[in-house]
Amino acid sequence: MSVQPEAASVRKTTVWPPPLFFPVSVTKLLVMSTATLGVYQLYWFWRNWDLVKSRERTRILPFMRALFPIFFVYALLERIYEEQPSSRQPVLLAVPWILLGIAWRLPGAWSFVAFAGVLFLVPAQRTANRRNARAAPEHDRNERFTAWNWVTVGVGGVLLVLAVIGMFLPPSMTGDAPAP
Repeated sequence: MSVQPEAASVRKTTVWPPPLFFPVSVTKLLVMSTATLGVYQLYWFWRNWDLVKSRERTRILPFMRALFPIFFVYALLERIYEEQPSSRQPVLLAVPWILLGIAWRLPGAWSFVAFAGVLFLVPAQRTANRRNARAAPEHDRNERFTAWNWVTVGVGGVLLVLAVIGMFLPPSMTGDAPAP
């Protein structure tokens, strides 16, 4: 005879209303973005656009907007700051984020300045978290690191360290030596 657990303990409960934007702590946003070499930012965009699509009942494609965030970052930041209509914050955050996003093309160690782009998402995330707290006080704030987050941080951290080491190795050790 098997005992079945109660349905409430098996299924994750849905909080209503849902948060307006992707809830994540600033610390988690910074750590995951750095450890994944920026890939977490694409996830951040996808989750935000997915919530926008559900809330606004629009026909946007969240995955495509996340895949090409350079074209849609301003529109998302406008929505996050929509309670402050006279705010220039979306422009002040979107432009440097875009510029730093293309900085990975810089030569050598200069390409690492691209990692600073996530810093321009931090004020927006703080604003989103405040709006979420007012609109959906019972939502999961996504502050804790899951086991998968820690695995990602470990693997990404190793890759990041190897990339930094590789930047400072002499060309003869990396196979980039000029041809004779």
